[in-house]
Amino acid sequence: TAVEEKIWAIRDDNSDVVNRALEAGQKITKMFNDAVDRGTISEHDLFDTDYVQIEGTNPVQFRTLSLGWLDQVLPPLQEAIKEADPSMAFCAVVDRNGYLPVHNKIYSQPQRPGDVAWNMANSRNRRIFDDRAGLAAAHNTRAYLIQCYPRDMGNGVVVMMREVDVPIRVRGRHWGAFRTA
Repeated sequence: TAVEEKIWAIRDDNSDVVNRALEAGQKITKMFNDAVDRGTISEHDLFDTDYVQIEGTNPVQFRTLSLGWLDQVLPPLQEAIKEADPSMAFCAVVDRNGYLPVHNKIYSQPQRPGDVAWNMANSRNRRIFDDRAGLAAAHNTRAYLIQCYPRDMGNGVVVMMREVDVPIRVRGRHWGAFRTA
């Protein structure tokens, strides 16, 4: 009984966040599928995993064939979702390998050469998050995943995060996930 009560309490505590994440994930899934159907971006380019290192970045950033298109379509959607909930730390998409092409504006600042600690906290876009939490989000194919983890912000700063992740599918194939924290 105690375990069941705890499970229901967790569901109740997270229901608003889960519902927002599910709704956003559905919008992104529809946007991706519509773009492929219209020929705005090819399925091949959207699923590209030939991560090309961006010279002079530390931590290393990458580009893919889909980056230009994603740079155009994701910021307005992601910023609107983030602004709708003042408690939200971030929301962004990752592909199935943890590649986060476009982050929220606050975390998408140009890197400062030689300032790795600043870059870790402020230039989180175009990076591959293949840590345990990043891959759990990227690999999740269930309706949603709730996870808590310590987020390394660089320079010894660690923040505890509670995250809800929902899968993104394009033409039935698992593309990645929408992460909210």
